[in-house]
Amino acid sequence: MQIDANFQLTLKKMVKKDATTKLKALNEFTSLCSQPEVADVKAILPFWPRLYIQLSNDTEHRVREAAHISHKAVIEKVKKYLAPYLKEIMGKYSFF
Repeated sequence: MQIDANFQLTLKKMVKKDATTKLKALNEFTSLCSQPEVADVKAILPFWPRLYIQLSNDTEHRVREAAHISHKAVIEKVKKYLAPYLKEIMGKYSFF
């Protein structure tokens, strides 16, 4: 699968150091996920767990909140196709 150019650009913005850039990228990503093409969102699934974990542990609370909102948008769009990646996402939050 090939990642859409708009998704590539927003994913690159998410790894920047500036919290404002991350926040704008996450908002843009959420709006891209609400578009009707499921295949575009499915293409980013291999990269999403690492980014989501990194963003959800950010020092800026607005970035953490936006990361969770974006994650919800991804889940609502891909539903069962996220299953192979759940272990990677949830494994990082093991407290035992």
